[in-house]
Amino acid sequence: MPRCHRGVTVFELTVVILIVGLLAAIGTPHFASSVRQRDLRNTAFEVASLVRYIRDAAVNEGRTIRFSVDDHEDVFFSADVEHPQTPGTPLRYCVKQHPKSTFDIQASFDTHLSVAFDYEGMPWANGQRLATGLIRITTEASGYDIRFDSADSQVLVHPTPDHVFDSLAGSSDGELH
Repeated sequence: MPRCHRGVTVFELTVVILIVGLLAAIGTPHFASSVRQRDLRNTAFEVASLVRYIRDAAVNEGRTIRFSVDDHEDVFFSADVEHPQTPGTPLRYCVKQHPKSTFDIQASFDTHLSVAFDYEGMPWANGQRLATGLIRITTEASGYDIRFDSADSQVLVHPTPDHVFDSLAGSSDGELH
């Protein structure tokens, strides 16, 4: 009995390649966006962890430790404490660690860019107890807020509200709202 061997036609192969290409074109931007969002969240949690580290160091060492945010260089830093992962070097964390990163960092500590935690772990800005500290890490139209204040010792991370990006799109000053 003769067997019939049927191969794949060029048309069938072209259709399969087009379908695979279409699926890749649809999935790649979503995947890249998911990776960027994950990196943004991880960066916010890393900065929050460093704020906690500085506060804990001030309490454990019984001294005042200051940290600052440089929004032009997108850096969180403290010359008063060593980086926990690289002992012997001052704490410095750039939110644009990856070459293609578009992350920005902004801060508002009662209108100042520096905070000092005292030996009790209380935040101070410009010689006065800090009412509310806010560090915002953003990219395009999403971000995370890191908040802390004098009322408790928590450092909380929350997604930046959408209305913030709406107001930022309408203004060019880049100030925290």
